[in-house]
Amino acid sequence: MDGRFGAVIVAAGNSSRMGGNVSKVLEDLGGKPVLLYSFEVLAGCPWVGELCVVCREEDRQRIEALLAGKTDKPVTAVPSR
Repeated sequence: MDGRFGAVIVAAGNSSRMGGNVSKVLEDLGGKPVLLYSFEVLAGCPWVGELCVVCREEDRQRIEALLAGKTDKPVTAVPSR
């Protein structure tokens, strides 16, 4: 069953209740961005063969840069609609 599934991380919220300018998935928690906690677990799962992060268009470049080189699996960041 290795690599048979794709994983989708939904990270497209506006973080409106938090205030501030930064998306909460990019906020630091314990020394790394919140998004990395879910990403690292899914990237390390042998059943997951590729990952897709659904994000806000304005966060896309930062998320792509953050995830670059973190896994050998295909990773795609796509903007929400």
